[in-house]
Amino acid sequence: MKNLRLFVLSAIFVFAFTMLANANPNKEKKDMEDHEFHKGGPKNEMMQELRAEMKDPKLEEVRNKIRILRSEARTIGLKYKSASDADKPKIKQEYRAKISELYDVRIEEMDLRIKAMQSGLEELKKDKNAKIDKLVESNLEKMTEFDKSPRGKKGNNYMCNPKR
Repeated sequence: MKNLRLFVLSAIFVFAFTMLANANPNKEKKDMEDHEFHKGGPKNEMMQELRAEMKDPKLEEVRNKIRILRSEARTIGLKYKSASDADKPKIKQEYRAKISELYDVRIEEMDLRIKAMQSGLEELKKDKNAKIDKLVESNLEKMTEFDKSPRGKKGNNYMCNPKR
């Protein structure tokens, strides 16, 4: 019985210690410092562009239509599964029509996405040298700011960190 109590008390202690260690606000701040180098970089800009594409009202409308059609197709499929042999050909035709409609809407979605990518590509091609100059300046500035931070000194900068 003593061993059980000791075990329970040690488990509670380990749990409490773990909770305290994870609740350290300074730890979160240090983790954020690791990601400071990435803020505003090319990957972040690309993600923002992708998010903007996903918020396109036409594309969102088509995606909602796809969700609805998939749900309707699933319902018809379940109806087919439980139907009698006499009703199955009729339900199969209904299912085929729904899948055909879904196929057409998916093509429409892909067409909209391709058009958005093409316009994004044209935007990237426009003023390429000016954008490259801006990226070079921005990245070099961020790297020098990172080197000035306490974590960036003594060769422990982001570019040389083998953990990344």
